[in-house]
Formats: sequence, structure tokens, C-alpha cells
Amino acid sequence: MYKKNLFYKKYFLKINYILKKINFDFLYYIPCLYKKDLRKDKISIIKVKFNFLISLFRKNYLVDDPNYLFNSKICFISHYVGNNISDKNYDFYYGELFKKLKIKEKFFVILINHTNESLYDIQKKFRKSKIKRAYINNDFSLFFDSFSILKIINKYFIFLIKYKNRNSAVLKKINLNFNLNLFLSSRFTYKISENIIKILKISKNLKHLILTFEGHAFERIIFNYAKKNKIKSYGYFFSVIREYKNSIYYNFNELYQPDIILTSGYLAKKDIEINQQFKKIKILGSNKNTDRIKKFNIYKKKNKKTILVCPEGLYSETNQMFDLINDNLFNFEKFHFIFRTHPLINVEDYKKKLKNKKICFSKNNEIKDDFKRSDFILYKGSSVCISAIQNGLIPINIKTTKNKFSFDPLYQINKFNVNNSKTLIKIIKVIDKEKFKINIKNQLKDIQNYSK
Repeated sequence: MYKKNLFYKKYFLKINYILKKINFDFLYYIPCLYKKDLRKDKISIIKVKFNFLISLFRKNYLVDDPNYLFNSKICFISHYVGNNISDKNYDFYYGELFKKLKIKEKFFVILINHTNESLYDIQKKFRKSKIKRAYINNDFSLFFDSFSILKIINKYFIFLIKYKNRNSAVLKKINLNFNLNLFLSSRFTYKISENIIKILKISKNLKHLILTFEGHAFERIIFNYAKKNKIKSYGYFFSVIREYKNSIYYNFNELYQPDIILTSGYLAKKDIEINQQFKKIKILGSNKNTDRIKKFNIYKKKNKKTILVCPEGLYSETNQMFDLINDNLFNFEKFHFIFRTHPLINVEDYKKKLKNKKICFSKNNEIKDDFKRSDFILYKGSSVCISAIQNGLIPINIKTTKNKFSFDPLYQINKFNVNNSKTLIKIIKVIDKEKFKINIKNQLKDIQNYSK
């Protein structure tokens, strides 16, 4: 394990010790205990208010066909972040897996809604799909979910009376105040877990449960439900390897672990094997892989260079990347930018601030259409850089000196890093000028081989 990751290692070892020593099950609902990474994000107050008002009229969950679920033996849990793809059997995370597996047993998919769309509108989008689904909202309303709040408060007082004072020395091992606010932070985990379990209980013959595995608290609760009900569980680590290690790399209570971990590729499998003792790890693959690695677009004759900018679904990261390219300096260069935001980000906020006239905002539903138009991809933490490389784009990472940890999925191989507008201009010119030299060609070849 890298020395830089000792902070995470020490933290999770302490968390494991606390959870085992105190043995109070509700602690597994508290999301910040699983502390995925060091990135902080912010969402405007207007957005929070808007979501709150909308949530007053939203259903907690919706099911296509309860009778079908009753007889199903397999369930996939996925996430909904918007769907404009014509193939309604395609899944944002599992891709074409449902078709490729040729599953003979009855199965269904639970979609967790991360948008402002109503469950009825989402259901309408999938009405032509052959796959049966259930839909769950990922919001919380103080008005409709007050009973959940009361349950959480009740858990806190049980913890306060029976556990906190008796284990004060144990709790001091991490810098967290186990107060009522910390317990209330579990309200989203509590609600989403309860709704998933309500749907799973409809399936009386359920034998296999597959869900995305990123280190969220609700995942642990669902794995625990599967263990209690003798359902075989699979945690799909679909993401990429980053320099920091999140909670999936550490052995928590076995009752809150998946029976089998599925990974997107060989490197992820190897990395998890090295960093923890959990040995039941299988390669599932990724829907982001291409059948054939394409030649880098920069070798095609072009007068102008186009940079595709792809931030993750974080306002903080989107702001940082937009600020870097929204510089008057680029108005004097032969560069063009395609700014492609995550579906959950409101792009209109950025259109009002344009200083760089060379920026256009992507209108393509399919990211491959943006790949065809671009020569470089500018990214920070997004795993989209892997797909971009396979489609002929040269990756350039934004690496600030403020962060001790790298969020770059290519941190082990990519040496093309920038921290401001001037260094971005410089590195694009250097690559373009020296693209036929052995040194650059070898670097690009190594990056493409790694991306496989």
C-alpha cells in the first residue's frame, strides 16, 4: 500500500475497531463513517429548497409489476441519473449486461432516482423496456419522513444511555462527535435502505442480489439484509482505481460485506486483492470498454485542436474546471473546448459567465459523439478518461498542489498534468509539436495499454 494512503488505512482500522467493540448495529447507517474521499462539495440553497418542495409531492417508490417481482430470483440495484438513450434495456452502470448474460431466471432492476424527475415520468421512459423495474426516490422530506426522524432519535437515545458513556475512550479514537447531528445524518441512508428492503421483501423467491459497490452506507445495510435472508450478494465495483482507498478496501464486519466482489477489470481486481484479505473477487467487466482501441485523433489532419472537458458530478469540481478554461488567454489560441457536464449539474449557471468564446456546451446525448470531435480530454477525477483514451483522445489531468491525494484514475501512468491555463496551453502545444517523436508515442501507447 502506498505511504500516502496510511491516513486512510489508520482511519478505517480505527472505524473497524469501534464498530466491532461497540456492536451497535445502527452505527452502520451513518454515512460519514465510510468517508469515501477528501472531496467536499456544495449545492446552492436554491437547489436544496427546490428539491425540498418537490419532495413533498413525490412517492417513495414505484413498482412496475409486483406479481413479477414476487416470482423473481435475481435483483440488480442501479442508479438513475437521467436517460436519453433509445435502447431502454441499456443500463447506465451495467450497460448491456442484462442482454449479454441471457438470464433464464426472472429478474428485475431497482433504480435509485438521483434527479428531480418524478418516478411516474421515469417509469414512462422505460415503458417499452422488456425489463421489469422498481423506482426509488433519493430525497428526504421532513414533512413526510418525520416518522423516520423519530426512529433515528430513538436510536440515538439508546446509544446515549447504553453505549456512549461506557465506550467514551473507544469513540475518542477518531475525530468525530457521536452526537444527535451525526445520527441525523443517517436519514438518507435510513430512508433509501428501508425502501429498497420493502421492495426486496416483495420477492419471496429472491436468491441473488447484485448492487453497485462504492462504499456507501446503504450498500452495507443491503448486504446485511441479504445475509440475514440467505440471499447471495454481489458488490459491483464498477469504478476505477484512484490513489486514495475508500471503505471497500477494508474488511468490515462480514455481515455487512458482499459475498462476492465484481470488478470492472484486471487492475481493479488486483488492487483490491493486494489491499484487503477479501479473496472472492471476480472480473465482470465494464460497459465503458470499446471493442477496438482507436488511433489518437491528434494524428488526423486538423487545423484546430479541440479539448473535451469532463468534470464529475460535483459542483466544486465543475466550478474548478470551468474556471480554468474560462480564461481570456484561450481567445488568442487555436483551441476549442467542449464542456460536458454531469446530468445532475445545471449548465445554465455556467453559460452566463462565459469569457472564453471558444467554449461550447455539449448537446450530445451520446458521449461518443463528443469523442469524435475532440483531440484531448481534460479531466480530474472522472473515469470517463478511460473511455476517451480508447476512443482516441489524449488525457490531460488537472492536478492542484493543494491536494495531498490524487483523484486521477490514471495516476499510475499519466504524466500529462496541468494546474492552470498557461500550463494547459503549453502542454497541448508540446504534445502537438512532438506527437511523432518516439518519447510521446511511447507515452501514449503505454496509456492506451493501461486503459484496456
